[in-house]
Amino acid sequence: MKKLVIVLMLFVILLPGVSAESTVTAWIKLGDTVGANGYTALLKDVSFRDGTLLVGLYGKNVSKTEFVPIGGGAKWGENYLLLYRTVTGGDVTYFNITYTFPYLLEGQKLVIGDYEVYLKSVNEKSALLILSRGDTSKEFKYVGGTLSFEGLRLSLDLMPTIFEGYLVKGALTSIGEWGVRFDGYKITGSGNELLTRVFLNINGKEYISKPGETLEVGGLILKIENPIGSDYLRIKATLRGAYVNARILPDFQGWLRDGKTERVGPYLFRVEAVGRDGAYIAVMNPCGKVLKRGFVSMGEFAQGLYYGGLMVIATGIRDRGGVLEVGVVAFIDPKRIPRATEAAYLNVTVSAPRRVLQYEPFAVNVSIINQGSTDVGYVKVIPRVGQGFRILGDYPRYIEKIGKGKRVKFSLTLLPEKSGNLSLGDVLLVAHVPYELSCYGVTEVNFTSERRRILVAPARIEYQVSLSTSNGSVGKPLVINVSVKNLGNIGSEALLTVALPDNFGIKAENFTIYNKWISRRLKVNPNESQNFTITVFPARSGTYKITAGVESWGKVFSNSTVITIGSLPTIQSSGGANVTNGSCESKVVTKVVKVAGPCNCTNNTKTNAPATGGLTLKEKIMYIGGSFLGGVIFILGVAWLAARMEEEE
Repeated sequence: MKKLVIVLMLFVILLPGVSAESTVTAWIKLGDTVGANGYTALLKDVSFRDGTLLVGLYGKNVSKTEFVPIGGGAKWGENYLLLYRTVTGGDVTYFNITYTFPYLLEGQKLVIGDYEVYLKSVNEKSALLILSRGDTSKEFKYVGGTLSFEGLRLSLDLMPTIFEGYLVKGALTSIGEWGVRFDGYKITGSGNELLTRVFLNINGKEYISKPGETLEVGGLILKIENPIGSDYLRIKATLRGAYVNARILPDFQGWLRDGKTERVGPYLFRVEAVGRDGAYIAVMNPCGKVLKRGFVSMGEFAQGLYYGGLMVIATGIRDRGGVLEVGVVAFIDPKRIPRATEAAYLNVTVSAPRRVLQYEPFAVNVSIINQGSTDVGYVKVIPRVGQGFRILGDYPRYIEKIGKGKRVKFSLTLLPEKSGNLSLGDVLLVAHVPYELSCYGVTEVNFTSERRRILVAPARIEYQVSLSTSNGSVGKPLVINVSVKNLGNIGSEALLTVALPDNFGIKAENFTIYNKWISRRLKVNPNESQNFTITVFPARSGTYKITAGVESWGKVFSNSTVITIGSLPTIQSSGGANVTNGSCESKVVTKVVKVAGPCNCTNNTKTNAPATGGLTLKEKIMYIGGSFLGGVIFILGVAWLAARMEEEE
């Protein structure tokens, strides 16, 4: 029996546990963070004397700062950071590093500079991952091989075994981040069956299991086997997680000769000369304009060329058939690429009443102040009014220049055509600013104001139209009084139209003639009236209907009156006979004349045209005949209103 115990003890001692680790290799820049499982390293500063990195190390019960020289490393918890090379471009410094850590559990994140790896779920055959860079994220299902996401390359070892061996009763065994202790077992009988219960302590908490069962605690999965003797328990520990192997590739990598030009992001860069210890590089905009030139050097602590988010690094020099070539890697930091909006900023605001009335125009005040660091030219102002509003006036409009720190103010006039709590819209500015990445040296940038809502109270459209006149006689002037009273709550413009009989002469100021209708625009304030006088000259006897109507926003209000026009009085002829009626009818002419002699026919009625005495040109005497052609301003509106008035008759 003693020999058996000795053999078992030797077996326990010699049986190796399973161990592995996750690895990240990358170029990351000063200010970046790398870490996983709650342990992070912040690249805080660099020595420009020898490239030494100052790094802040943080984690569970860890918070310290260390200097990491080139070729050295730092350790915190089970995490290691190794520094291989430092390349500075003045404004930005890049570090070539390796970071190792134990594993990534389900629900945990790995951060590598701009990149983030989130292990959403995992099983023995596949894993769901969310990979992110900046504002860009994408979900992947990993079933083996290598995943590619922008510059990130990723492979996983799913649910790895991290320990397989024996636990000694009473001894604490470290398995990953868990402390596991075997506290013994107990066998009980139930009928003809024996029941074995195993007692374990994991991170200070007691658990009871059975041989053959699987116990999962956090991300640790333990498969329990039968105890050996009273002091040994064999287990297999796997992770609800994965080992990770990750690399960050440069945005460009290759060997280049003199004169070779390559594109990286929005930039071009060209090798201008290659030497034994480095190369001269020029960074250009998309049209070949040189933005910066510089020398990139070799070595563990080297000089790179940096401009606006682009870092160019030399990795080696080689001779190919007597021609020197430089190995180049280049990185783009999207957040640091120059944007026109960084130099230009137009702060545009709008102010308007909180409450307005439907169909009543109101003013919106616009204020634009240039709070950027450069002048802005040729600014296009585009009001984008909300549904239910109409802008009055000509837009878009243009502002030639807004200097740095200057303010421009103006007003817009809007007409609300609907009622309710409406969105007023906003104001869009399209401006032109200097921009080094544009081929023309300038580019367009857009700025918008805030959006506002405004309460539009419903309008009440109602007019009272009154007509007053008397009967008359042919050839004698007859006065028609028209009164328009606004019974509504708005004073919007309206169209007044008066329908008169055919063959009547008319004297009316500021009216427009269209066929038998005369019309004019008017604006009457609420609870106020406007009165108009129209003088007509009847040409025929009979009974006639005169109608007046007002149209505003699609609503028509009208009234009518009937007049009787008597015949001409009997005229004594020169021979003493009474001339009463004849076949000679009167005519309405467009030229005012005075007829001195009788009608040139026998036994016909003679008609005197109205005298011109006392009438001025300003009074605008007009006669309407069957062939008279009047002005056509308002023709469409008058015709529509006339049709509505006729429908109501």
